[in-house]
Amino acid sequence: MKKLLFLACFFVTFNSFANSEIKTSTGQWVEWIVEAQASVSYHTNMLLSPYNKNQQQDNNAKLSVFLGRNYQVNGNTRLYLVSGFQTSKHNNIGYIEQNKWDINLGLRHKLGLGFNVPYVSASLKYGLGWYRSSNNPNYVNYDQNRFALSAQVGKHINERVSLATGFEFNVNQGESGASDYDLIDTDPFDEQYASVFVSGDYIVSAHWLVGSALTFRYGDFYASCNDSNQADVIATGDINAFVDSNWGCSYQVIAKVYTVSLIASYAINAHHALNFQVQYFNAVSNSLEHINASLQLSYNYSL
Repeated sequence: MKKLLFLACFFVTFNSFANSEIKTSTGQWVEWIVEAQASVSYHTNMLLSPYNKNQQQDNNAKLSVFLGRNYQVNGNTRLYLVSGFQTSKHNNIGYIEQNKWDINLGLRHKLGLGFNVPYVSASLKYGLGWYRSSNNPNYVNYDQNRFALSAQVGKHINERVSLATGFEFNVNQGESGASDYDLIDTDPFDEQYASVFVSGDYIVSAHWLVGSALTFRYGDFYASCNDSNQADVIATGDINAFVDSNWGCSYQVIAKVYTVSLIASYAINAHHALNFQVQYFNAVSNSLEHINASLQLSYNYSL
């Protein structure tokens, strides 16, 4: 979901430059938020296996829709309430296809008047994710309740350059499973982690925007294994939780996660945009390293 929000933030930022009209209504509901995204992506290590022999490449397609509304508190402060739904389809690994629903309540406050004045924002989000297999409609991997609290500060440096930084704290509650290892917890999908990010974007022209983001995350992290390497995973001593599954196994470790994202966005007009993103993901625990590189092309619509 963070990748989707990252792309959406760039798209909204781009539209804010393209539409210079400033809304001054106060104490009332104002603009509706209607957005959609269709994307295709390629991943070098979709299941985030730490072992080269078990890494699986895959393509997936996602469709996301968002509906919400802004409430203008005063000239500098705005609340928003947004609900979103996302569904995915994988080319090879059908058992990790996921549907997501979430609702997000947020606030954005500008610290004064003027284009270059900094802003601060905060949001509280609840979401539900559930996995289904395209190969077996009755097969359920797991469901997961997700809670997130985030804050951000940003600033337009000039008419072309914007910078932002922020943090997010996540708590995920997943379903328990079964394991042959009695001394290890069987809740790898119960996670707590925190992340911080810095990002920047540059408006190249009336239609083109480029940007980048660096995210650091620390805390619980889960990945997949199979029968050929689960003994090696357990032997590392890093494992906090482990569960057997229909496709192999899943485990949880404490990891430092580094994500680097580069994006180019082309605004067709005020409502339509194309985005291309390159992302590098590296999750490192004491003994295991999980690397994935991905490419994504998406179409965004915003009312």
